[in-house]
Amino acid sequence: MEKKVKLFSIFALLLCALSFYSCSSLFDSDYDYKFVNDSSYTLSIQPSGQDWDSFSLSPGSSKTITTEESFISFFYDYANYVSYSISNNTVTFTNK
Repeated sequence: MEKKVKLFSIFALLLCALSFYSCSSLFDSDYDYKFVNDSSYTLSIQPSGQDWDSFSLSPGSSKTITTEESFISFFYDYANYVSYSISNNTVTFTNK
């Protein structure tokens, strides 16, 4: 009887571990953000405390980045001349 209890305990532990592993992957998702430069300036985009690489964005171009962050935080130059809006994970820069 004691052997059956140990075997059942091991099986239950394995089942819990498997459940935890499969559920944890549900929360490990990546997010895509598209940056579109509709301004007349070449912009330098830098992350603000996030894990993605800086890049330049020339007028009329776009770039998509992938990050584990559910929100995007960044710095950009020419902020006195260029504003941005965010909609549906797309960041669009335009002249002020």
